[in-house]
Amino acid sequence: MTKTLQTFPAIVSKTHAKILFWTTLFVVFYLAFAPHVEVGPIFPHADKIKHAAAFFVLTALYRRAYGPAVFYWGAMVAVGLFIEVVQYTLPYRDASLFDLLADVAGIWASRFFRYEKGTPAHP
Repeated sequence: MTKTLQTFPAIVSKTHAKILFWTTLFVVFYLAFAPHVEVGPIFPHADKIKHAAAFFVLTALYRRAYGPAVFYWGAMVAVGLFIEVVQYTLPYRDASLFDLLADVAGIWASRFFRYEKGTPAHP
């Protein structure tokens, strides 16, 4: 038996999760595409932790809003790939395969969390 942790209480409805998902996605896009101020890394690879955390939250919200379908993998990887492609075209940003891998790690980690008692963690 696989143990899972509950990420959202049952009171977070699918409608609220949709609103939170799209708001979070907008914020992630803004942070990914806006020019950034260099403050230096807090610790080595802090950027990768941020990528994984952002995609963990995005995927968890997506799954709560739209259900634990297999499609979430493709949708979330497409978002990560889109961000890296756009960053490649921006003169003030850098694209990185390792950022995309960190995104995938966050997506993968979200599959071990469930939302309500009795709801399967993943399909």
